[in-house]
Amino acid sequence: MSERVLTVAELSRATLARQLLLERVRLDPVSAIERLVCLQAQEAASPYLALWARLEGFEAGALNAAFRDRLVVKGTLMRVTLHAVSARDYLRFWPAVGQSLREWRAPIVRQFGLEPQFEALAERAAAFASGPRTGPEMRDYLPALAGGAGPAGQTDSWWAVRPLLPFVIAPGERPWSFGRRPRFVAAAAWLGAELAPEEEGLRHLIGRYLTAFGPAGVADLRQFTRIRASLLRAALEQMTADLVTFRDERGRLLYDIPDGPLPPADMRPRSAFCRCGTACCSPTRIAVG
Repeated sequence: MSERVLTVAELSRATLARQLLLERVRLDPVSAIERLVCLQAQEAASPYLALWARLEGFEAGALNAAFRDRLVVKGTLMRVTLHAVSARDYLRFWPAVGQSLREWRAPIVRQFGLEPQFEALAERAAAFASGPRTGPEMRDYLPALAGGAGPAGQTDSWWAVRPLLPFVIAPGERPWSFGRRPRFVAAAAWLGAELAPEEEGLRHLIGRYLTAFGPAGVADLRQFTRIRASLLRAALEQMTADLVTFRDERGRLLYDIPDGPLPPADMRPRSAFCRCGTACCSPTRIAVG
């Protein structure tokens, strides 16, 4: 039996529905973030604005509490970018993307001659940061590099290895929980739990991604995670019995979770950033393809 072909408009509406941008919903911040797979968190306010745009009755204090109670964490994950994710997901996401981060930054690791000492540096950093530590504290503790300078003129070990280690940023008391001077802490110590095996983590990440952005192909997953396509294909093959498949108009194979929402192509999306319900909320304000 051939797969159903989904149009660009149908795929656009599916993304809007799964990203909670067709209508606001009532969810707690942890459940919402898990539904959305992750929230970009390069800027401290970004996760708060993202949830405000999606959740009925959202209060910033609820997300502050989730960070303080260690139910949500902020750390480097996909594409060497800071994301906010649930603590449950972090313990699986990091093992899934850790190797891809090493590959991404391999030129820097080689430039600094860190390959022989990387594991030792990682162990020292994790032991020292069993509680929150500032960047300067980490730089002073880890041994200085003997090599040249990196892209930003950096020469310290901490700058070179920080994005490649499972560290999260401890929240503070600021309105958006995080300031410009982050405090780093080893994820296992902060969460009181060990990381999942890599294969388990990869399957979990794929499932979360399809829930939040499906139907999607290998190229979509690759763009989102930067994980090698061969690893993604192998994981998807193991998950075939639990997934459904479609095709897009170019004939690409798309994977999805069973019963994932597929709204009609003509469903009118609302604006994600206006609550007034008037003409300024025209769907033309959103690029839907």
